[in-house]
Amino acid sequence: MENIKNSFDQLIAKKDYGSALVLLQQVQSSGDTSSWLYCNLAWLLGLQGKKLEAIKYLKIVEEKNDQKYNKWAFSEMASHYNALGQPNDAIYYLKKANEAGRDDIWLNSTMGYNLNKLEKYVDALMYLMKASNLGRIDSWINFEIGWALGNSNKNKEAIDYLKIADSQSPNDVSILNELGWNHGKIGEHTKAIDYYNKMKDLGHDDSNINSEIAWNLSCLNRPEEALSYLNKAEQLSDDPSAFLYSEKARNLRKLENYNEALDALQKALNLGRDDYWIHAEMAWNLLQLNRYNEALGQFKKSSQYRPNDKWIISQIAYCLGETGKHQESLNYYFKAIELGRDDSWVNSRIGWTYSKLRQHEEALKYLKISESQGGDENWLNFEIAVNLRILKRYEEALSYVLNVMANSENNYYINSEMALNLSKLGRYKEAAEFFTKAKSLNPKPEYLFLVESAYNFEQVEQYENAIEDYEALLKFDNSNKADIFFQLGLCCKKLKFNDKALFYFNEAQKHGKNDRSLNTEIIPLINKNENPEMALEFLLKLEKTELMTTKLASDISFCYIKMGQYKDSLKYLLKANESGRNDHWINENIGFVLGKLGKTEEALQFYKVAISLQETPIGKTHYQVAKLYSLLGNYQEASDYFQNALKYGKVDEKILTEIGWTLNKLKKYKEAIIYLKKSLEIDKSNPVTYNELGWTYVQLNDYQNAIKNFERSEKLSPDDPWLISQLAYSCENSKNYQKSLHYFNRLRELLGANTTAEIDNEISWLNRKLQKNSPIIDDFSKKIDDNYDGNDNYKEKIHEPNSTEDSENQNKLSHTYRNIIIISLLIISILLIRKIVEVNNEHSEGFLDYLLNRF
Repeated sequence: MENIKNSFDQLIAKKDYGSALVLLQQVQSSGDTSSWLYCNLAWLLGLQGKKLEAIKYLKIVEEKNDQKYNKWAFSEMASHYNALGQPNDAIYYLKKANEAGRDDIWLNSTMGYNLNKLEKYVDALMYLMKASNLGRIDSWINFEIGWALGNSNKNKEAIDYLKIADSQSPNDVSILNELGWNHGKIGEHTKAIDYYNKMKDLGHDDSNINSEIAWNLSCLNRPEEALSYLNKAEQLSDDPSAFLYSEKARNLRKLENYNEALDALQKALNLGRDDYWIHAEMAWNLLQLNRYNEALGQFKKSSQYRPNDKWIISQIAYCLGETGKHQESLNYYFKAIELGRDDSWVNSRIGWTYSKLRQHEEALKYLKISESQGGDENWLNFEIAVNLRILKRYEEALSYVLNVMANSENNYYINSEMALNLSKLGRYKEAAEFFTKAKSLNPKPEYLFLVESAYNFEQVEQYENAIEDYEALLKFDNSNKADIFFQLGLCCKKLKFNDKALFYFNEAQKHGKNDRSLNTEIIPLINKNENPEMALEFLLKLEKTELMTTKLASDISFCYIKMGQYKDSLKYLLKANESGRNDHWINENIGFVLGKLGKTEEALQFYKVAISLQETPIGKTHYQVAKLYSLLGNYQEASDYFQNALKYGKVDEKILTEIGWTLNKLKKYKEAIIYLKKSLEIDKSNPVTYNELGWTYVQLNDYQNAIKNFERSEKLSPDDPWLISQLAYSCENSKNYQKSLHYFNRLRELLGANTTAEIDNEISWLNRKLQKNSPIIDDFSKKIDDNYDGNDNYKEKIHEPNSTEDSENQNKLSHTYRNIIIISLLIISILLIRKIVEVNNEHSEGFLDYLLNRF
């Protein structure tokens, strides 16, 4: 190691960092894991700019907690994170380096810099000042101190340090920019402008500089000059700031350009500025343009400047009304009357406000006063109609609406009023036309409109329209959700949308509805439902409020079966059975659940009772019995019941494969082939069937047909270790050694670290078989081959039998290897199949049964 370190030091002395890195990488590849190695690797990678790679090595050193190298490693990591712009990580490792004993200028400077980046200016100052006290007095440290002081609102102190920095590094634009900013903050606007202009003289003419000059000019009350700089700032910026547009608005308002000011303010609002100043400025500009509706919430501030202006008070009242503050709005309207305003407009607005406060008699009183004063006829007729309808004076209301309809453009409000009054008068078909037209003019109608509209559509049996309205009602916070969900359920039931109806009925129950009307509607839908979780939720609630019945227990058990919760299902199935239900359904489902719980023999008893109770034999039941007999190893019974499943049900490729499998178990290989081929005539894409057929041919020593079927399976399932092993041995037994070698190599790749010595032996033997005339023999093959005698002689007779006895010995040995490999493969396959079962339970369980029983 000393020689390596000497070589390394010589390369570093020559600054041959590339060769030094190669040297260390060679040392690492030899297995060296020393902290010295990792630290120097990290250092060299850092020199090449590969900071993330360097950090990986340094973290290994950190994990080692090697006190000798900790301080250096932590410092290096802090340096890299600092360079990567990750201040939190940099600070973390700077602190660790400090704890390890480092407390110098570099550490304190770097700590201060990163704290500044995180806007922790007080903490940053502490470290920066310490670095300065330790001897760092350059422009960088003075700038950083000035930065921290300025952002801590210590602008005069900041200027002192920044001036020192400026004297040390004249014409540094960063320093000049900070000096301008700090002078502006303390009201020295002319000095601030001088610094910014100096930056421009040095060639730095960007958006920020021009907007800062503008701000200082505006503070000096020079709006036209300020605007010229702001316009230039906007041109120079790819992404103008809210500050820039706020300043434009401020200066435009000074020049009485209110529309332009509002445009600038809107841009500032869009960019995220949302404070007192911008809303006050917006209110003032809107006030000059009489755009009161857009001045919501701002006119109270305006009234502070003109407290006795009846017009401003009236507009405040109007805006308060539009924002829903009706009682406060009414107070301002009456204040306007006290100040001398008593015209049709103010009385109409008082009437409108009383209407919003649901004081409809008072509303009608002021609306009629406004009518007598010559107010807006159409608007007044409409408002009077609304209040008359709310007071249930529908005929009178309808007459006012007809007047409006005759004298104004058709709109949502007119059509909705027509619809509401007609519906209340029981004229549902006419009302439906107006409801439809109103909704076409306004896709977001109000709550009461939707309530009446939904009810009206139900009366004329337009349930789709009713559902649309009820669903819209659910979006309102004040909606009675329990009743709305119930009505939705009724509409869906009328349309025979049973699953959806059940969902809505269940939601109605969740929101507090639990009466006979709900139970009457929901129970008939339970058995039709395809959402067992939802059905079960309701049934379990029903169990708490009613006596347990046979039907209720059956329904609950069926939901649990659908959800795969077999223990819970069995409990309720037995309750139903004990309470008197003893038909084929209950027995079959008890058998099914017991089978799922691994109680195979008990399951068979119930299945057989179910079969005896079936008026017409059901193939599915016989299939389940066959599966249970398979699990018990009674393959003859299994075969018979699979045949019954085929006889009493449809011809199914899965059953045909199962029959072939059981016949194989009974060693009826030729019969098995017939069924397996029939299965493949129906479905040529099932690798399990090809596997079983291939296995059958193996039992008949028909390796060519075995290979053919295994290869078809391989196309469908190319990475199945068991299949590849069968192909390898079948090719070997058919003396196709090249192909056998190919599949054994594939098998070793698939198994990876789980491969066995037996597979390596097979590969070694096949390589020698294919290369026995070559003088080159693989050394690794010699080491792992039990037949190597140590003198470069191989006992070829084991693999090349010259007699029947030798042939039998070869087959026994081959089968021994095969069984060992297959057992290993089985363990791996089962682990894989467990995952598959989670994804597709029914298909995967069949494949798992196949593998487990195959072995």
